[in-house]
Amino acid sequence: MSTSPRFFVAGLMLAVFFFLYPAFNTTVPSSNSSAGIPRAHAALSSATVSTPVEIKAGNMFTCVRFANGGVKCWGFNGYGQLGNGNTTALGDNANEMGDNLPYIDLGTGRTAKKIAVGSMHVCAILDNDTVKCWGWNNEGQLGLGDTNNRGDTANEMGDNLPAINFGTGRTVKSIALGKNHACAVLDNNTLKCWGSNAHGELGLGDTVIRGDGANEMGDSLPTVNLGTGRTATEVSTTAQMVCALLDNSGVVCWGNPVYGHGLFEMVGRFPNEMGDYLVPFAFGSGATVTKLFVGLGSACVILNGTTTKCWGENFSGILGLGTTNGLSTLGDNANEMGDSLPIISFGGDPVVEIINNGVQRFYSIRCALLASGSFKCWGYNESAQLGLGDKIDRYYEPTRLSPISLGTGRTVTAAAVGEFHVCAILDNASIKCWGANYYGALGYGDTTMRGDNAGEMGDDLATVQVFTPPTPTSTATSTHTATATATHTYTPSATATHTATATATATSTHTATATATHTNTATATATHTPTSTPTATATSTPSNTATHTATATPTATHTDTATPTATPTDTATATHTATATYTPSLSPSKTLSPTNTRYLTATKTPTKTRTASKTATATKTHTYTKTPTATPSATRTRSHTPTKTATLTPTVTRTKTLTPTKSPTRTKTLTRTRTPTRVP
Repeated sequence: MSTSPRFFVAGLMLAVFFFLYPAFNTTVPSSNSSAGIPRAHAALSSATVSTPVEIKAGNMFTCVRFANGGVKCWGFNGYGQLGNGNTTALGDNANEMGDNLPYIDLGTGRTAKKIAVGSMHVCAILDNDTVKCWGWNNEGQLGLGDTNNRGDTANEMGDNLPAINFGTGRTVKSIALGKNHACAVLDNNTLKCWGSNAHGELGLGDTVIRGDGANEMGDSLPTVNLGTGRTATEVSTTAQMVCALLDNSGVVCWGNPVYGHGLFEMVGRFPNEMGDYLVPFAFGSGATVTKLFVGLGSACVILNGTTTKCWGENFSGILGLGTTNGLSTLGDNANEMGDSLPIISFGGDPVVEIINNGVQRFYSIRCALLASGSFKCWGYNESAQLGLGDKIDRYYEPTRLSPISLGTGRTVTAAAVGEFHVCAILDNASIKCWGANYYGALGYGDTTMRGDNAGEMGDDLATVQVFTPPTPTSTATSTHTATATATHTYTPSATATHTATATATATSTHTATATATHTNTATATATHTPTSTPTATATSTPSNTATHTATATPTATHTDTATPTATPTDTATATHTATATYTPSLSPSKTLSPTNTRYLTATKTPTKTRTASKTATATKTHTYTKTPTATPSATRTRSHTPTKTATLTPTVTRTKTLTPTKSPTRTKTLTRTRTPTRVP
């Protein structure tokens, strides 16, 4: 290519780039940027949007822990349980969710490993295995030696919020919260409980509150006596009852009410009611407890990892037996436990987790997360928390219940049951909530109930925005490179040898990655036809004449047509690269006579390289995720026609003639069509 066309094409490409750049070069905002995020959590705010991994619900509020260790809460905030230094509810008005919903400040560099929610307070096990709690503290349930709420005024969170003292060198493995009390399994598998104790729920043989006064925590807080040599692997609690899964797979409970030994009893208020007095419950021959879940006046276990049994009170039919309260209570009479305790049927789908709500027995519901990812709830339904499109109570056996519809193809990975609402984390890392929406507990920016009418669940139920969706950015890049090289070498000598070698290499790469709607079509056609016709004639006449004629006409035609089409969503990157290299080599030589040698050489090497690159970036804003489609196509045509003629005529006269003829012909066509389509 001459210099002028080359500069013309380069200038044209630069003009296109600078024309499109302002429209497409839109900076994507930080997904976690949030006004109000404490300075100690600046690293979290600038991080990539994190996946929700744990969700908990209390009395009209909800909390979520993310994979990055951050925690966000919304809903009722009368006691500072949202941990934002005020008592303002969040999620009941517009512009309170998404990035406007702040992370809770847990202290400089601190993140959460687990969270637990009580009626009106929250605790988090931090990355250093310490525990911090905030919210309601009327009976010392925050474990800080007083009854002052935390998180309801400024300067009470972050580094100003002390960790609970569990004793010299002690850290926490797991924690469970009741209405106004809490229990924790420590690193040495001992168990400590603090807070309200009117029903003996602290398991210390008295009714004295712990944690509301000085010198009641740390080494001064006794461990719960679980029996000779026994330790705890898991603890579960509700309003006034606590149960522990022991190291030998036994289950013991204390507080009020306790069923399971053929009578109703209140345990833990007096000396000699704990320790070896605690007799593990019987669940049947060969039954080993693998998980434990405590609800209001009742409890459930998963046995041998497959079957589920529940016992205790049956208000609203939460035992899952198809009956309601009254004589259907199990464990308060002889011969109701062990092999006599019925197995709850889930239609052959094993239970992963049982989730209960919290404070009022008469408003009890129970939900089960199954191995298939389906989610079922039964019991009280006045607040539509069963998610079935009505307010009718369900006390059927779970096998008769349809799974809650949360969207086409969606399954549940984690769930939480509050007093009057339910939330779930779905398999696509989205969150959906339904039921009563007091104070914005559902997180939709209003107080409207969901799930009480047809057309409110499934795909019709919106996702909760815990982060503002990023502005979709679409980027399309198309690069076409074509290189053709033709080399012809002719060398006659004493030996005539003709060698033609043609090598064509074409590489086409197309990559499309997308989020937003963008259509880019780029067509590039490059045709190279170098023609070289060297002619050499050698005539020798001493006593004979030798004439040698060699004609080589290599023709290389390379056509590369690339039409990448990318229909991406959010971010699209299309890159097309084609490289073609063609190298024919012709080296004929001929022996004229035993004593006479002539050398004739003609060499022609035309080389042509054409490179065009075009980058376009488009930005579109939308809410939903589309499926990227990339359809690259490439067509290449190559032809090579060498022609050679050799003639030897001996005569008496020798004459040497060299007439190289070179006629390179090159044709190049470059066509690019770009049609960006922007769909609002």
